[in-house]
Amino acid sequence: MRQLLLVAVCAVVMTTGASVWADDYAELKPLIEKGIESAGGREKLTKRGGSSLKLNGMYHATGNAVPFTGRIVRQRGEKMRLEIDNVYTVVYNGTQGWLSANGAVVDLMGEQAENVKADLHVERVTSLLPLGSDKYTLTKLGESQVNGKTAVGFRVDATGECSVELSLDKQTGLVLKRVHQTRSTEQGGQLVKEETVYAEYQTVDGIQVPSKSVIHRDGAKYVELDASQIEVMETARETEFQRPS
Repeated sequence: MRQLLLVAVCAVVMTTGASVWADDYAELKPLIEKGIESAGGREKLTKRGGSSLKLNGMYHATGNAVPFTGRIVRQRGEKMRLEIDNVYTVVYNGTQGWLSANGAVVDLMGEQAENVKADLHVERVTSLLPLGSDKYTLTKLGESQVNGKTAVGFRVDATGECSVELSLDKQTGLVLKRVHQTRSTEQGGQLVKEETVYAEYQTVDGIQVPSKSVIHRDGAKYVELDASQIEVMETARETEFQRPS
């Protein structure tokens, strides 16, 4: 249970440069911009990069459904704090990270630190906000059905970062599904395919936020999450990211 959500949401795949991919951004741009507008608009989303929420979830990796509760605080793409009640707290403050458990605080080093940075990269991509940058190359993947809705899929590549596949609601542009590779602690660090499906978007201060998500790894259910007490803000409190003494 301690490894729950601690390991990265994606494994870094180094590339030689974005130019090796064909770029479909121009064709995908109208839907991406629609998604940004549906989620609250570029100006509001950019201004309100902080968020916090409570978690109620089920952890399935052990073969049994294990309930848990927790809390997440984020400054989008920069900082994060994840608390799993009575298990651990992991924090990354933009330059360094640590894990607190059983009264001990341990710095995140090596692969663990890189994994958290990868998580922040995936978060930036999922926001849709930076996808017009030359840093990213987009490749169409076609249409699919996600929770009964028609979705348009595409892959996002960037030099030195993991690839992320997004599926956007064809009608609203909201993100319905995200797929990428990650390393599984339960499987000794092996690469697995992680798929997250988002549902039940709620409006919080004018911003659309999914309140439910289900994560599968290599086709098996991994985690179910229900979010509550969702807050969005310009800047998350800096004290959330301070290392305990």
